[in-house]
Amino acid sequence: MLKTISIFCASRWDAKKQFKLVYEQSLHYLVEENIKIAYGGANDGYMGLLADSVLEANGYLIGCMPRYFYDLGRHEQRCQQFYLVDSIPERLQVLEALSQGFLAFPGGLGTLEEVMSMLSYNAIQLIQKPVGLLNVGGYFNPLLELIENGKRQGYIQPIIDDFLIVSEDITEIITRMRQYTQNLLEYTDGYDQDGQRIITGINREQKDLQYHYKSVFLLLIDSENRLLIQKRAYNKTFPGLWDFSATGGVRALEEGYQGMRREALEELGIWLPLSKPTITIPDKHHLMEIYVHRLQGPIDIYYDESEILDIRWVTKQECLQLFEQREFIHHDWRKQVLLQLWPSN
Repeated sequence: MLKTISIFCASRWDAKKQFKLVYEQSLHYLVEENIKIAYGGANDGYMGLLADSVLEANGYLIGCMPRYFYDLGRHEQRCQQFYLVDSIPERLQVLEALSQGFLAFPGGLGTLEEVMSMLSYNAIQLIQKPVGLLNVGGYFNPLLELIENGKRQGYIQPIIDDFLIVSEDITEIITRMRQYTQNLLEYTDGYDQDGQRIITGINREQKDLQYHYKSVFLLLIDSENRLLIQKRAYNKTFPGLWDFSATGGVRALEEGYQGMRREALEELGIWLPLSKPTITIPDKHHLMEIYVHRLQGPIDIYYDESEILDIRWVTKQECLQLFEQREFIHHDWRKQVLLQLWPSN
């Protein structure tokens, strides 16, 4: 499902501002389709036009910007969500994790870098998210010819045609993106009992039980020693029960700490520092990495109500009471984590 699309575009104008109308019409269409827009967070050039167009149409705008540009005053202050990061590569990590697809408008080197990165990630099955090129006036034709030459030479596999979507028509791109995302398979890696990766690219629905598989669990604790818990949606496993702050499986070619960071962003809308797991708990076929993160101050939480029914900050006593009432997922190891890794005041 296409809930959020990251848009790659220029933060400057071309000489004739020739794509202004295309931006306005395309972005109004995306808002009408109830798609949230994530982008590089700037307030100038075509990025500024993007922000104006989305907000004028009462759309939802998510910005992400490296601190260097932010300190220059180039950030868009009207974003409903905004992420301040340390570098351009980190910005791309945030935009990738937030989105189910990517759309490039005509742009410069930064736009091309972002497009090629997402194409590469798809090619090695690190992600499965469509990349659309709004090929207005044939702007991307030279890039497409380069890709075709790479295919002829054997450097680029034909599978790129599955996830690279090119058109001058925004409605065609979105239609094909939705078709692509309907029945995607998810891939993970197999590990030995010591956590060493043995094999990559295993279909999550067809796991080979000779391997172990990694999952991540985040305990987010605030300055008052309260734990953030989430109530799982009815379309999830353990529907309607409370669970840790964020949980999920580690993707193929992803490290556990990267999976923790991604899950926290996908489920709670927060971007956490990278950290090592506090503890790893082995099970028959699983390696459960537990991450405890203590907040130094207040944070904004953005969760999708179709994925999470509710969130709540609870004391240790309140959480254990939910566990005993079987309103919290009732696994003994979960209780032990609560008792051992969450010290009382």
